[in-house]
Amino acid sequence: MRLRPPLLSAALSTCAVALLGVSAVVIGQQAPLSRPTSDAVSRLPLTFIENRGQWAAAGRFLARDGAMTVGLEDRAVAIRIEEPDGPRAAVVRLVFEGSHERPRVVAEQCRPGVWNFLRGTDRTNHHTGVPGFAAVRYRDLYQGVELRFRESKRGGLEYDLLLAPGATLDRFVVRVDGAEGLSVDSDGSLRIQTDLGPLVQSAPCTWEETADGMRRPLECRARLLDHHRFGFEVTGRDPTCTLIIDPVLSFATGFSTYLGGPGWEIVNGVAIDDTGVVTAMFTTDWPLLPTTSGCFESSFNGSRDLALVKFDEHGTLIYATYLAIDAAVNCHHDPLELDADGDAWIAGMTEGEFVSPWVINGVQPIPGGGLDGILLELKADGVTPGYATYLGGSGGDRCDGIALGKPDPVDGHQDVFVTGMTWSIDYPTTAGAYDETFNVGDLSYYPDGFVARIDPVANAFVYSTFLGASQYDYPKGIAVDAEGCAHVFGFTQPVYPGLDNFPTTGSALVPSFSFRKKDPAVGSLFVCRLDATGSSLPYSTLVTKDLRDASPSGGIAVDELGRTCFVSTTRSAELPVTANALSGSLQGYEDAFVWLLDTRQSGIASLAYGTYLGGAGTEGAVGVAVGDDGSILVCGTTAPTGNLQQPLFPTTEPTLPAGHVDAFVSIFVRDAPTDSWVLGYSNLFGGEYFDEARGIALSPSGAIAVSGSTSSYGFPVTQGAFDSQLDGTQDGFVFTLHPASSPTIPAAPTALSATAETAYRIRLDWTDNASDEDGFRIERAQGGGAWQLLDGDVAVDTVEYLDDTVLPDTAYAYRVLAWNAAGDSAWSSDAGATTPPDSGGGDVVANGEIAVAGTVAGTYVDTQADDGLWESLTEQESGGKPSTRYSYLEHVWTFSVTAGTKAIEINAWLAAQSADGDSFEFWWRMDGSTYLPLVTVDGNQTNPDNVQSASFTVPVGGTLHIRVIDTDRDRGNRTLDTLHVDYLAIRDAP
Repeated sequence: MRLRPPLLSAALSTCAVALLGVSAVVIGQQAPLSRPTSDAVSRLPLTFIENRGQWAAAGRFLARDGAMTVGLEDRAVAIRIEEPDGPRAAVVRLVFEGSHERPRVVAEQCRPGVWNFLRGTDRTNHHTGVPGFAAVRYRDLYQGVELRFRESKRGGLEYDLLLAPGATLDRFVVRVDGAEGLSVDSDGSLRIQTDLGPLVQSAPCTWEETADGMRRPLECRARLLDHHRFGFEVTGRDPTCTLIIDPVLSFATGFSTYLGGPGWEIVNGVAIDDTGVVTAMFTTDWPLLPTTSGCFESSFNGSRDLALVKFDEHGTLIYATYLAIDAAVNCHHDPLELDADGDAWIAGMTEGEFVSPWVINGVQPIPGGGLDGILLELKADGVTPGYATYLGGSGGDRCDGIALGKPDPVDGHQDVFVTGMTWSIDYPTTAGAYDETFNVGDLSYYPDGFVARIDPVANAFVYSTFLGASQYDYPKGIAVDAEGCAHVFGFTQPVYPGLDNFPTTGSALVPSFSFRKKDPAVGSLFVCRLDATGSSLPYSTLVTKDLRDASPSGGIAVDELGRTCFVSTTRSAELPVTANALSGSLQGYEDAFVWLLDTRQSGIASLAYGTYLGGAGTEGAVGVAVGDDGSILVCGTTAPTGNLQQPLFPTTEPTLPAGHVDAFVSIFVRDAPTDSWVLGYSNLFGGEYFDEARGIALSPSGAIAVSGSTSSYGFPVTQGAFDSQLDGTQDGFVFTLHPASSPTIPAAPTALSATAETAYRIRLDWTDNASDEDGFRIERAQGGGAWQLLDGDVAVDTVEYLDDTVLPDTAYAYRVLAWNAAGDSAWSSDAGATTPPDSGGGDVVANGEIAVAGTVAGTYVDTQADDGLWESLTEQESGGKPSTRYSYLEHVWTFSVTAGTKAIEINAWLAAQSADGDSFEFWWRMDGSTYLPLVTVDGNQTNPDNVQSASFTVPVGGTLHIRVIDTDRDRGNRTLDTLHVDYLAIRDAP
């Protein structure tokens, strides 16, 4: 399983974003129509709009999303990329070299509604009722090769390259005009460099289908033919099978930048909103950072200060400001959240009093003494101060975690949850809280934990409570579920051997320590859940028994089901994991780990997913986010051993460590049907020295932001980055990823029904429960027999199907499944129908065909009615010496018929009288029998109304084959004649 398109290469190439949606736009000289602005319009599906003359561009169909417009021409795809909010544009054309001059371009799956183009008062320029389609297919681009463009459900423009058995992949050659260069990444993806950034063609998902419908995945990658041409290379192909190559085209818009001055910086927290705007908080000791005009505070305050920056989705600076908070040096985690208005909420600590421009208006307006925790709000403009309060008692206090509750349905305000540690016996608690008493007692040089919920509108505690025992307790992170319950993780350490009274519950996964003499007295992590009122602790567990949790760092998040996702670092070899873990054992000295806990369950049942994450070196996880689809995003650091023969940190791409310590991002993808997780994406980022990822955030639209620190001169940044070089001993960094979501096994179809509409046709209907399928597969059983493949590539979003290959008076059963690159869904329930007897007189039309030799324009569907749509068959030239070559044609249609006397009717004619005087003969046979002659269309029959008829006797019902062949294969007869077939049907003879 992998993400498509690839997010970043080993050198942090710019990442791909989802592309094409809908807006009627123009490629070429004519200006585009205005872009849709509402959320509803911007999320419309990709639509290929037919060009009926409303655009001057050459494209027969056009589609648009964001910065990219795509025009589908006869033998090329034109892609126009517009600079965001700028005048520049880049245009590249993907030209299919050597393809047929006029391939048949056919639209598929008409979208609801139509498009109207009313420009000016001249009605001849008005185009109304223009349809839009979900897909466009090039039916005969090359011999035996089709190309189908459609929207990828994981984001981007997807195309399916379909090669019939025996078709040659080497003929598919694409010339790229207008690009600055081409390159192929290590994973086989193609990068087309433009003035505005790279156009990325993902490493294709590739498989072959056997005659019985089995699918076998294959390795495939882009192949450079020269500096402006590419094709594909496939490993292990069986030329007798159908081959499907399925890449995604997308335009990269992510950014990566250093962040800092000549001193020392570290990015503590990062957040990203639905538009891709990134807010980052960092600690700095440099007094001359380039703040923006009119910012909240332009002056440095103390030996170390907090600073806040905001970038748009392209990495352009919106604002940069100091926060006028001294002694915030220990805020090294992720104490930053954005509320629904885009305001930044920050938790940390300070020594001394706030200075202007802060206005202290919170629950605790004066400091408690010594170090104090702080809670601050800076409005979205980066200028206006909001809520601000101290939090603490007369001892030392610090806030290390912050989370925002669900917006109030009436006024939209959000409660703020903070957690941290305190040395203050008089830390302010509320009546009825879970724990109102400082727990350390006479060992007050050890800290106790606390959790507080604050209503900033009422300016009051909802609750405030201690959380800990008579030992070293250090809550580090907090997350909030939809019910307002606080999920907290932290670190606890017994003061002396045998002391173990951290409050765990009877439902705990690990209720207590197991003291052993040889265990290093390090400590254990804990995870707990407070109820919404802060008055009880329904769930609390330690992480390991053996006191080998290596670090108090980590991250916590809550998924849509209210489960706790927790990541951190351990040295324990006894970490509880699940059977489907990526790694069930400790790989190195320290490993990262990932837990998903259902805190409403007990014991091992509460662990929904658990795995180690690491190699033979040293790893640690410090940040986590969860997606709406159940995916788990983890960031951290890895330090390899230097021995590449030992297990390395697991990546999904062929990446080697870049420096002494590298940052990593790993994404675990949820398989919905089984509620299990697999590693969908994992990669390393960094330069030649030390690179640490410390924060990760996920926007509702799926964009990812990662923050951390680096001492590498070669940390990869994007072109035009806000800060492109290392300025001091250590700088912060921020980069964004815009992945297409990883494929997971789709949900199975339901409510399948089968209805016999005629003696020769059964209609299937079902409910499509998946939003990420690549297609459907249908199997059929005849008369209680074995299941056999009926159709292995039914189009995306299909909910009905006509089976016109059935026989009269016969019982059939059907089942259907959905599939994508991740695998097949379960089968639907079976549905059956019995066809009625043949009442006679009805036409039987072709239900399939085999293109043996020659070029085909159209399909057998075009022969089913005398309607002006016909299938054209053109001879091909043989090989050998030029003097001995000849032209020839062979094409076969299939029909399902009953036994009896039949009449065939053929409306067929030649395009013109050829100099060679070729003729074409129609023959028939049943399965396993010998072909017998029917009728001949000779060189004089060039009238479109030419109708041929013949009678013949079918001894046994089944599949009838009608074959057409040329009559003259003498050497030198090289004219490529074309036969048009408008109508081809069989009926019972009178």
